[in-house]
Amino acid sequence: MTPMVAANWKMYKGEPEAVAWTEEVCQHLVPGVQAVVFPPATALTAVRQAAAGRPLALGGQNAFYEPEGAYTGEISPQMLWAAGCRYVLVGHSERRYIFGETDREVALRLRAVLSTELTPMLCVGEQIEDYDRGDYHGAIQRQMGVALKGLEAEEVSRLIVAYEPVWAIGTGRAATVVEAERAADIIRQVIRRLYGSDLEVPIVYGGSVVAENVRSFVEVAHLDGVLVGSGSLDAGAFRALVAEVSGARAP
Repeated sequence: MTPMVAANWKMYKGEPEAVAWTEEVCQHLVPGVQAVVFPPATALTAVRQAAAGRPLALGGQNAFYEPEGAYTGEISPQMLWAAGCRYVLVGHSERRYIFGETDREVALRLRAVLSTELTPMLCVGEQIEDYDRGDYHGAIQRQMGVALKGLEAEEVSRLIVAYEPVWAIGTGRAATVVEAERAADIIRQVIRRLYGSDLEVPIVYGGSVVAENVRSFVEVAHLDGVLVGSGSLDAGAFRALVAEVSGARAP
């Protein structure tokens, strides 16, 4: 997989800010890195138009599990695709732990996304309580097991999995390379146990990623990229991340 640098803006940036960021970033994108941005839904059209003809992919931050209906405030995978999205986050930790999305609901959303041409980025990771008692692997295995239950290998092959330890998101405290690599191994073990050793799924890391530490995740931990929250809001900082990942994977 081409290494990915993905920006999750969360609930930041209106249209003017979104367009300014997109125009600046698009002027400095480099070959060999897949850049993706997940804006708020209100800025999707503006970003799509500003990025037209440029190698910046668009993603949705969340998707409901029905194609349409009386679900005030929700947005369907079909709507995201029509808006120009090619990726969508599923089960982000803030959706799980702030808005109460259960593992089962995440699984429903994942299946709805897989019914379209969107590429889902399934987010898994442990809370600080799990980490402190050394049971981070249990949380990852549970979330992966519920999300993948009943899926065919072909469907799973379309996934990207994002490991995002909740205790590292927006705290400035990133997981160590060893911790990230160990979590990625657990994710791979779950997939191999369910689908065999031939199935490889890209894995990215999210949690206090900055230009100073990003190379360690793609070079040393052998991950396929990063999902960046607050560290992606500044266009210059995001450009620096892309440059670092490009340098890490250079021949």
